[in-house]
Amino acid sequence: MKYLIILSLILTGCSAFKPTDNKTSIYLGYGYPWKADNNGSQNLSASIERNGWKVGYTHRDSHTRTPWAKEHPEWPLIPIKRHSVLAVTREAYRYNINKECNLFFDLGLSYTTKISRETSSPISFHENLGAQCGIWRFQFTHDSNAGLVPPNTGSDDFMISFKLWGD
Repeated sequence: MKYLIILSLILTGCSAFKPTDNKTSIYLGYGYPWKADNNGSQNLSASIERNGWKVGYTHRDSHTRTPWAKEHPEWPLIPIKRHSVLAVTREAYRYNINKECNLFFDLGLSYTTKISRETSSPISFHENLGAQCGIWRFQFTHDSNAGLVPPNTGSDDFMISFKLWGD
């Protein structure tokens, strides 16, 4: 089932890539979680973007959240050391400040390889809010299952990325 979900997300994202459109970009990024109990964590990301669609892969290297686990023994969730997130998003809004800079908002779905207290289900909603200027992008990322499966505090990250290749 896990592989079917991953394949569906990839195919959904790739369906936006039309061979006649040449506006494809590749971004690499580094991020850090917003929440204090995620200290010691870092994120490395890569994304392919075309026609307003973004297919992104993020590797999260997280430390064990022992304070939360001690306070909530009713949730026998595995401590997350390393996990990956695959997200497919579509640009929902873009405001051009000038020729080089813009503000953007993306919305989509993500799949995570390990369940945590932040997103207690493998499938989550994925949102990006950020600014892009030249080859640099600064964004705030949020993953959440919208409370469909408790507990769900959501996973929030700051990311800085640069355009490796593209138009």
